[in-house]
Amino acid sequence: MSRNFIIIGEWKAGTFRQVTYEALQCARSMMNRQDQLHAAVVWDEDMDQEELGALLPVHTIHVFRSKNKGASATACIQEGIKTLRDRFAEKGESIDVIILGHTALGRDTAPLLSCMLSAGLITDIVDMTTIDEDFVFTRPLYAGKAFEQVQPRDFPFVLTVRPNNLPGKPSSSTAVVHGVSLETISIFESGTPKLIKEAEETKQDGETDLSEASVIVSGGRGVKSKEGFQPLKELAEQLNGAVGASRGACDADYCDYGMQIGQTGKMVTPDLYIACGISGAIQHVAGMSQSKTIIAINKDPDAPIFQIADYGIVGDLFEIVPLLTRAIQQHKSTR
Repeated sequence: MSRNFIIIGEWKAGTFRQVTYEALQCARSMMNRQDQLHAAVVWDEDMDQEELGALLPVHTIHVFRSKNKGASATACIQEGIKTLRDRFAEKGESIDVIILGHTALGRDTAPLLSCMLSAGLITDIVDMTTIDEDFVFTRPLYAGKAFEQVQPRDFPFVLTVRPNNLPGKPSSSTAVVHGVSLETISIFESGTPKLIKEAEETKQDGETDLSEASVIVSGGRGVKSKEGFQPLKELAEQLNGAVGASRGACDADYCDYGMQIGQTGKMVTPDLYIACGISGAIQHVAGMSQSKTIIAINKDPDAPIFQIADYGIVGDLFEIVPLLTRAIQQHKSTR
């Protein structure tokens, strides 16, 4: 019996976010040959929808278009999935697995879909494997100090995957070769959904999405001022990375909250995380402890951040960071 897998695509700046492809690969690793892979995306742009088919190698892309431009993405996805559930039921089929990114949208939407479908819910997965043909998902606990393995008892279930942990874009050999069909689903044709009356894009330094950045240079209260972030920006630029911050730096108004990393901010898993002037409070560590390599720069040799760092530098960040930047520039010039 074939199953239906649905990934929720997140569209940003003219393309799908990287976590969409990670969700896609997660789905493909669970599928049998006869299973069907679907994608669902909320769409309100003027771009030709046919171009979507070239971006996602799935069987069918369901485009949710709301008659009401003020509807939130979460409300659109919930209503669109409800429509798909009913259409599948008419054919004697069901929605078996839904996969979203563990992003602001995914964290908001996944529990609602789980309740609506009476499905299991496993959030923030960082790895998956199979044991005796059963799926086993790994997720962090206690700010990354421990991990648990979760095995769903039965279908259906909903997953959220932490960005930057699972494999990304599929190779051409794994793509669906027989073409992609597009289906537009108009939602909210009747009734009045809850509206977003006004939206303002959160400021974030640079163009790189923190949750998907491979390199992050982050500052804490030790940067001392807004101007103190300038050396960090210059280092991040040399590394093609993004700039983040601790909550302490945000609370001190050194930077915007859109840069915050931690338990109440963004969860990140870059290849390289450079913590500058960050003490290492557990709330911050919860958001970055799974980084592949951590470098800490702090004047206090007893700062907790050194306990999780792969490399530690005891010293003044305003002396060390410019030295690192110049060393990288010199290395680039000699290549």
